[in-house]
Amino acid sequence: MNTNDIEKLLIKESVNYVLIGNKDVEFIGFSSLKNYKSDTITWARNDNSFENIEKKSYQLLIGCKDLNIESLTYKTVILVDDPKKVFFHILEVFFKSEYDLHGISNNARISDLGNLGVNVTVGDYSYIGPNVKIGRNTVIGNNVTILGNVTIGEFTKIQSGTIIGEDGFAYLKDENGNLQHAPHFGGVRIGNHVSIGANVCIARGAIDDTIIDDYVKIDNLVHIAHNCNIGSNTIIIPGTYIYGSVTIGKNCWISTSCIRDQITIGDNVTVGMGAVVTKSVANGVTVIGNPARPFERGK
Repeated sequence: MNTNDIEKLLIKESVNYVLIGNKDVEFIGFSSLKNYKSDTITWARNDNSFENIEKKSYQLLIGCKDLNIESLTYKTVILVDDPKKVFFHILEVFFKSEYDLHGISNNARISDLGNLGVNVTVGDYSYIGPNVKIGRNTVIGNNVTILGNVTIGEFTKIQSGTIIGEDGFAYLKDENGNLQHAPHFGGVRIGNHVSIGANVCIARGAIDDTIIDDYVKIDNLVHIAHNCNIGSNTIIIPGTYIYGSVTIGKNCWISTSCIRDQITIGDNVTVGMGAVVTKSVANGVTVIGNPARPFERGK
């Protein structure tokens, strides 16, 4: 593989770039800047990326347009507006992982294949219940359980070990004061281009559906309780616990935290690491601490 292949891709996708150096350099793989391997492609966010590392002779480097290349040794540098995005797109096109799943495993149990869109992938030992509908080009990993009234959109990825659609945690006392489970009748609605990490639990709603909107990104080991509503383009970091009937707006960043039930978090909110959120949060606010409170820079 050589830089001609990269140039063809960038031209095809109308990426604005500047190529400096040899226009016909061969490379045999990829590596990180910190652990650079000879004859590979790598990337740098900016000049600070080279701090505290030993500079090497780079075969092919993807960098930002204001990168100081005079301090570097290289054969070819390609300067772009967003080097991280371009670099990982190159890897996706030319070095697609051999571990990526394809098709439906013979070990998967699917109640109704008619509810699956075209090009859906389901990994080993996953269970897809009878009322589950999955849109085209969605990938379900290994050992995933999806049951109840669950709808999953297109181009969504759900990693291994995740459970979607089990009842939430809700109990009522009977006449003798003993706790009895409150049945759930809602479902789960997951949008398009959603990413859900490994070992995530998303409970179905008690009456209304639990909703995960388009382009939401959920990392590993997150718990989302019944009746929650997560707005589009929100990111949720590992180890976060979101209790029942929480509404989270669009474009939020939820660091590892605990969010109590029945509250609303507005759009463009940042929840700091380790925060315990006990009250609703207005649009555009950053909260930190236990209990969480607005962060005021400089105080």
